Amino acid sequence: MGKKTAIVEANHLGGICLNWGCIPTKALLKNAEVFELVQNAKKYG
Repeated sequence: MGKKTAIVEANHLGGICLNWGCIPTKALLKNAEVFELVQNAKKYG
């Protein structure tokens, strides 16, 4: 096709969901779940 493109973004590339919203929130929640599992691991032997 031979076309050139450019991306102009005032903030970090990726937007709200990638940088501040959904994905970071899911990562924090997963860390909390793992922490809770480790805290309760003795109960399971």
